[in-house]
Amino acid sequence: MPLNPRFRSSPFGPGRPLDPRTLGGVRRGLTVVLVAFAVLVALRLDETPIGSLTDDAYYVAMARSLAAGHGPVVQAGPDVPAANPGLFPPGYPLLLAPMAFAQPHGLDLLKLVGVLASLAFVGLAWRLGRHDDSTHSVLILACVALNPWLVAWAGRVTSDVAFAAIALGALLLGRGLVDGRAPSPRRYAAVIVLAGLAMLTRTIGLAVLLALVASLAGRRRWVRAGVVLAGTAATQLVLLLPGWSAGALWLGDGYRAQVLAHHAGFGARAAFMGHNLLGYAQELAVLMIPAFGGPLSARLGAAAVWLQGAVALALLVVIAVGAARRRQDDPDDATSPLLLWYAGFTLLALANFEGWPSGVQTRLLLPLLPALWWWALRGAPGPGARAVLVIAALLACLGHNAWRVARPLEEASAHAGHGFVDPGDGADWFAANTAPGDVVMAQEPLPRHVRLDRPVVALGEPDLARMQARAATHGARWLLLAPSLEGPPRRLDDEGERWHSLLAGAGWTPAWQDPALAISVYRLPPGGN
Repeated sequence: MPLNPRFRSSPFGPGRPLDPRTLGGVRRGLTVVLVAFAVLVALRLDETPIGSLTDDAYYVAMARSLAAGHGPVVQAGPDVPAANPGLFPPGYPLLLAPMAFAQPHGLDLLKLVGVLASLAFVGLAWRLGRHDDSTHSVLILACVALNPWLVAWAGRVTSDVAFAAIALGALLLGRGLVDGRAPSPRRYAAVIVLAGLAMLTRTIGLAVLLALVASLAGRRRWVRAGVVLAGTAATQLVLLLPGWSAGALWLGDGYRAQVLAHHAGFGARAAFMGHNLLGYAQELAVLMIPAFGGPLSARLGAAAVWLQGAVALALLVVIAVGAARRRQDDPDDATSPLLLWYAGFTLLALANFEGWPSGVQTRLLLPLLPALWWWALRGAPGPGARAVLVIAALLACLGHNAWRVARPLEEASAHAGHGFVDPGDGADWFAANTAPGDVVMAQEPLPRHVRLDRPVVALGEPDLARMQARAATHGARWLLLAPSLEGPPRRLDDEGERWHSLLAGAGWTPAWQDPALAISVYRLPPGGN
């Protein structure tokens, strides 16, 4: 996006003119932040193995299926038919599909989608800051680009960063529909496509559509609201294609269970939602001042919880004041109401979603990060408080990133005795010693299938006769024993140990093993017996 003050037009709406006297400083600040962002993403790009989160294995399998022309379905091996998993909408696999087509048997290229999405998200955060002035734009850019949550998830094959960029892009383009100017057909089309893609990427993307419609209705722009609503609904008809949904047009069975099938009574559900909102309020401090968790919590113990709560409360007050000031200073501006509607619908959905907010769920607040900083900078009581807030955030961001670079997530988890297990352990051996169509029996078939690039059928509970019968049925030629993705690394879990003892007692010897990784491969007899 150009920094020259002569070029201020943008499809995302006008920005404040850049002061020529500060233009050099803005350019230098922008350059420093973007270089730091690129370096941090590169250093943390490989910190978690693909497949270790399980969700990313589904996305990879769906993307490969789309690239092969079969629709967004999943099939790890011949024991389970190809089907849409339901919990994972097809939008993000659709974004991954070109990379899967270009590299059918590889995984590295898939990370490019998250990296590009993170760059788009940072650029949109900059554009939001331009609504104020050049100083705010650089500060918002820095607080977003250097945030360790964005840096970490930019290198993972999950939908979080892509959704954040798509949603913010739809909202900033949507400002042109809410204000008084007559929008062009191209703007309508762009907003509808992005809003539809947001819903197809994450179910919570409905908050984008609801925010747009609510903002348009609030200004009595009924025709525009109807066009956006109808157009976005039409984009969801893609789910009627074979294999593109799990039997429901939009909300799959898994999501219905997590959203509707809990706390049936009004009082119980209200209490549940209040409890969830309190949890997400506490995670606000983790998101914006990411010094909490890890070493700080270990050192401060219970005091860290109180400190985190106090910081979260202070941030909520500052953000609320900032939102009120924006409304007071520019009541005709569409940006703040649109973002407030979006934040409100997002938090309502998160509060109603079954599951307790935890550190890993802080990523669900990531799409709100630019708006939160946009409000917070306006709500801080004076330049001194604003400087303290930004400096604290940036020091926490840089410290968190430096700590994680010095102690990579996978190594730290292994040292602590839990996660991450790489489901690709043994992939090189399989590539060199087996044929592409050889069926493998293993625990956690889908992540192993994605990483080994071989059909994988479930191993099941330790029972030699049943295993041999299944092997004969599905034509399995190999058996893989490896640490469970849910268990400690470099050690078999209880079920794996039982399998190890059972096979040793039956006189089976591995065709290959790596004791350091606790991984063994057995050749299955022809015919399964």
